[in-house]
Amino acid sequence: MGDIVYDTDALEQARTVLAGEAARTPGLGDLLAAMPGPDLGRLDASRAVGDAMATLTRALVAELEAAGQRLREAEKALDVATHRVQGTDRAGAAALAPTGS
Repeated sequence: MGDIVYDTDALEQARTVLAGEAARTPGLGDLLAAMPGPDLGRLDASRAVGDAMATLTRALVAELEAAGQRLREAEKALDVATHRVQGTDRAGAAALAPTGS
């Protein structure tokens, strides 16, 4: 496995993108939840349509919250992986460094 090269700059760039999306995604749900329901008039089916739209909005908000959480988990995992690669590189370099100059 000595021939594997990890681009830690690219890993950090990906982690930064994930962190940004993790912060942004739940906010999209907040925007949806804050929207007023539509005025559907006084038709008999208006209440049922309004209720269905409210249920859909709640489901979308929950999914966006869950997506934000998954993105945060991926960002943290990428951060851990990057630090481990960097630590391994430092340890390897130290082991190969000449001693006793």
